[in-house]
Amino acid sequence: MRLFDKLLFFSCGAVLLSLLMPSFGVYSGDQRNELFHKRKSLNGVAYSVRGAFNSRPGNFLQPSWHEGKGGAANTLSDDGLVFVSSFVDGTTGLQLMRRNSTIVADWSVRFSDHVPETSHLAVPPDGDWKIDIHGALMIPAGDVVFNFERGGTLKLSRCGKATWTLAHPRHRSLSRALFDGYWILGRDYLNTGEGRHSPPSPKPATQIGSMTNPILRVSEERTIEDREPIFGIFYDSGLEALLIATAHSFYASENFDTELVHSSTVTAMPAEDSASLPMFEAGDLLLSVRLYNMLLVVAREDWRIRWHQTGPWNRQHDPEFLPDGTISVFDNKGYRLGCSTTDGQSRNSACSTQIMNVDTATGVTRVLFGGRPEERFVSLIRGKIAPQPDGSYMIVEIAEARADPVTYFDVTDWS
Repeated sequence: MRLFDKLLFFSCGAVLLSLLMPSFGVYSGDQRNELFHKRKSLNGVAYSVRGAFNSRPGNFLQPSWHEGKGGAANTLSDDGLVFVSSFVDGTTGLQLMRRNSTIVADWSVRFSDHVPETSHLAVPPDGDWKIDIHGALMIPAGDVVFNFERGGTLKLSRCGKATWTLAHPRHRSLSRALFDGYWILGRDYLNTGEGRHSPPSPKPATQIGSMTNPILRVSEERTIEDREPIFGIFYDSGLEALLIATAHSFYASENFDTELVHSSTVTAMPAEDSASLPMFEAGDLLLSVRLYNMLLVVAREDWRIRWHQTGPWNRQHDPEFLPDGTISVFDNKGYRLGCSTTDGQSRNSACSTQIMNVDTATGVTRVLFGGRPEERFVSLIRGKIAPQPDGSYMIVEIAEARADPVTYFDVTDWS
């Protein structure tokens, strides 16, 4: 009888525990208490343990969106130079090459070599295969400046010597400032009750950990000269309503630790384009806000929004001012469900990406490339456009590690 009582006791206890644990987990998630944060830390540890046993750089590999095998052959005969970030022979790097694939200069940039101290990162990468280059420039002197995704910004000499390292959790974008330094998107976790830096919330000052991407201007000597909060730009421009045009209910009891605004690109308007875009001024900043499918131009002198438009692009990247007075944009079309199975091993042939441009005066948009079956390419994340002096484009299709030169196609008008 005693054995039966013990079995009954432990069985009831197990059932009760199984019922209480999910409820306590939901409560911890809602309150963001100590157990919740410890769970996040344990998830990070588990991720690192799994990564330690990987023998392949999984972060850099994925199934192809195209049929067949092998690489794309270059058919252009000119001797132009192309600067690329790469992952070659198991190492992240930067390369300056000719179109015939001849390497002119090569920088090997393993994260552990250049950023040995990672205390500025909430979750440091577990090895060099867990972090990549996200934004890179080559400047006229032959030096290179680049971001490690969420890891920091570095400047290397043409000989590969580190000139400086800025230890800060960076995001994607890196572009030249008009007069000095570089525009970069940072990565912050904010609280409410911090004025212009705060996300919209009915709650009093409290730690909610909402992620955002402040606009930073970094000097040639790595000093952060400007730091402008994305939320503040919307508040000061009278556009706070756009910040709450999301699925968040913003109840006083609601907690969220995800980002409300995902900024993917910031770039300055060149002085030579100011005549063709009279509504803007040289140095104004063109910003892509991915989660809102929005492009906007911000006045450099007072950080007010001069112009903004939502769609028809979605989950876009890398807008560029063009000499003809329009703005081009890499339209990822990445929100579409069913483009990839949960195991990531199959692809939906209907999914595609395209390059668009928009007339900022009229709002009319056009599909420049990708609107025809023979032009199909797919990059559901990231992507880059490099307008060329002859009116063509260099398009980076990150999912296939391709940089394709294409000519201009005016296929579709949207009004």
